[in-house]
Amino acid sequence: MSLGISGYGVYIPRYSIKREEYVKAWGHFACAGVNEKSVAGYDEDVVTMGKEAASNALRHGGLSPEKLDAIYSGTTSPTYAEKLLSSTLASAIGVPQQVALADFGASASAGTTALLSCLDFVKSGRGKRGLAVASDAPVGRPYDDAEHGLGASAAAFVVGEEASIAQFEGTYSVGYETWADRIRRRGERFVKELGLTRLRAREYSSVISQSVRGLMEELSLKPRDFSYGILQQPDSRLPIRVARTLGFDEAQLTPGMIVSSLGDLGACSVSMGLAAVLDVASPGERVMVASYGSGACGDAFSLIIVKREREISPQSQIN
Repeated sequence: MSLGISGYGVYIPRYSIKREEYVKAWGHFACAGVNEKSVAGYDEDVVTMGKEAASNALRHGGLSPEKLDAIYSGTTSPTYAEKLLSSTLASAIGVPQQVALADFGASASAGTTALLSCLDFVKSGRGKRGLAVASDAPVGRPYDDAEHGLGASAAAFVVGEEASIAQFEGTYSVGYETWADRIRRRGERFVKELGLTRLRAREYSSVISQSVRGLMEELSLKPRDFSYGILQQPDSRLPIRVARTLGFDEAQLTPGMIVSSLGDLGACSVSMGLAAVLDVASPGERVMVASYGSGACGDAFSLIIVKREREISPQSQIN
């Protein structure tokens, strides 16, 4: 069994806003390294974006919806507080009722949790194929600096027993209780940031460093063994700074750095970065992926690019 990814797709809203517009309106822009961010349309949300990404992933993988055994989704901005997002996605793309469904949330690491859980579902033997969807559109109050960098997008991955694009190699997770640098209380719509930049940098660095180092130790690998590194991207400076302390250079991160043009995508951040890397990676190359969620938790996992059985579809390309 070569467990891994056999198809992927993304959806990026057509609307965007540049940092210059924020400067004109508010006098400043508070997200380092972001030049432009994607903005969901008035009739778009995590459901519509997730559906488009899921359809693109199935098309790219050459798989009909009837072949799916599971759909797992990850978001921090669900449309309903109590109603499955994955069930709506399943209905929208035409999946039969005999399917396992699960939603993950409450953390920007929810996208990787959904992907890894979907891989575990297949690995356990409960099914042969699954679809992991990361779709997010976090919002802050208009006058709050936390809103400046928040973007919107979705990415989806077909996973199965036979990886035709990228083979799963291993994972390492970290989690512990600490002050949250970003919160949203039950019943509230808007994300709040405490403004504790040192705390944010410390916890981000702690989680990412522990998970990445733990994974490399388990797999007996070093930073030079990876062609690409994809870290959670709340802005563009923090992931580069932490990656350097781990021994990665900026060239390894650049192909998966999507925050400068799309903004902070929350639970979709590393998923979109992974899709961008899959667009350009070659067989035999290794990819490191590491997520972070406030509170704090994160997952690191490694993929080996297998081959490209078909040309990358326009629907899956980031650029």
